[in-house]
Amino acid sequence: MGRKRRVFQHSNTQRYPLRDHIDLHHPLVELADMIDWAAIDRVATEPFQPGPGRPILRPRLIAGLLYLQHAFNLSDEQVVAGWLENPYWQVFTGETHLQTAPPIDPSSLSRWRKRLGEVGMEELLAQSIEAAKRANVIKPSSVQRVIVDTTVMEKAIAYPTDSALLERSRQHPVRMMTTLKGREKLLTIWKRQKGRCPICCQAVTRETGWDIHHVIPRAKWGGDQLSNLEMLPLNCHWQHHNTTS
Repeated sequence: MGRKRRVFQHSNTQRYPLRDHIDLHHPLVELADMIDWAAIDRVATEPFQPGPGRPILRPRLIAGLLYLQHAFNLSDEQVVAGWLENPYWQVFTGETHLQTAPPIDPSSLSRWRKRLGEVGMEELLAQSIEAAKRANVIKPSSVQRVIVDTTVMEKAIAYPTDSALLERSRQHPVRMMTTLKGREKLLTIWKRQKGRCPICCQAVTRETGWDIHHVIPRAKWGGDQLSNLEMLPLNCHWQHHNTTS
């Protein structure tokens, strides 16, 4: 005699309200009860005129998805997929029963952002602040003055007076000497100058030392082509940069 199969009794969550099956103290549930969704509905439905055609989506659904997308840093596709799997997200957007199909196509969110415009997004922000006040998360005095951080990151721009550029120019010939092609390039420059500095006419030798100088600086998009390179003695190179700066 074979073993009997156990029959599991599943509750039909589609027949009973979602709030009967979830934790009502979940942060999203409490936040949903604090937001004035009616105010968002008024702003969101204002651009639409009554008439024949397909009815518009519930503004709370769109606003809720935008909230969730911003809170969890999700893409349009990710927030719609997450909504389908998370009953708390469904309650947050106003659903009363478990839904098993996507509420909208993800591309609809981008169109709704344009429809809401600046006024709609400001209303979403205002309701977020009001909900925070009701939850005693922030004090009313905290929003009376807004502090804006104007600190900006400097662009990666090198100036001719930057001493780091001179150090890079000294490192450049060292790298060139490590390859045959680099040594040939240095020899070509030295022969073109007839072994002398084109600025002070001093002989360029091992005793004087030398640096590679860019006629058009790198900061001004000067390249490493032979026509833009010169061999200068160390002292002349320093004096040249100090004079031009």
